[in-house]
This record gives sequence, C-alpha cells and structure tokens, in this order.
Amino acid sequence: MKALREITASDAKTRLGELLASLPGEGAVTITRNGRAVGVLTAAGPSAGAESQNRLQLELILGLYAKGTVTWAELARSTGLAYGEVLVELGKRGLPLPRVSPKRRPEQDALFEQALSGGK
Repeated sequence: MKALREITASDAKTRLGELLASLPGEGAVTITRNGRAVGVLTAAGPSAGAESQNRLQLELILGLYAKGTVTWAELARSTGLAYGEVLVELGKRGLPLPRVSPKRRPEQDALFEQALSGGK
C-alpha cells in the first residue's frame, strides 16, 4: 500500500481544490489536527474490479499469515495494516493467529538445565 500523505486541517481547508485534484495520481491524504490524524481524504470509490482485487489480495495474505507462511513484517509491509487492524481482519474471517515456535538455542537449553539441576 502506498504511504499516506499528511496535511494539517487548516492547510487542507486552504488547499482543498489542489488536494482533490491530486487524489487520483498521488493517493489519499491524512488530515491531522494538533499532530493527530482526524481523517483521510481519498478519491471517490475505486472501480469495482480494483476493490475486488484488493479484497482478494488481503484475503490471500491474511490466510498465509494465519498458516504461518508469511511473517508479520511481510504482512505489514504489503498491506500497510497496523497490528490491531490485522487482528480485526483475522477475527472477521474466523482465521486464527499464527502459532510461533521460538527457535531453541543451545545456550538457552544449558541455562534451563542448570536452573533445573539446582545450579550444579
């Protein structure tokens, strides 16, 4: 996903015509007030085909993430979704969180064994 541009609410009010003209080519604009996002200005609805394609791509990558095939970093990079948004999307689709198996390292095993043996 393309990174959103940002503009303050007062600048957006002043430059509304320019912003509207730039939406198709440059994408959405996040409007901020006092440093916090308060809205997003986007171009009027993408074609049904493009919207359908985006949904299919999201479905695919969420499925791969739920299976553990795609990492969180890859998912975030390709969708631009925050972790909370991913949790919501997984929940909507009834998909589980991926199981993460930590890689065991010999030094961790040795420390664990030492702790269990009472430090002997």
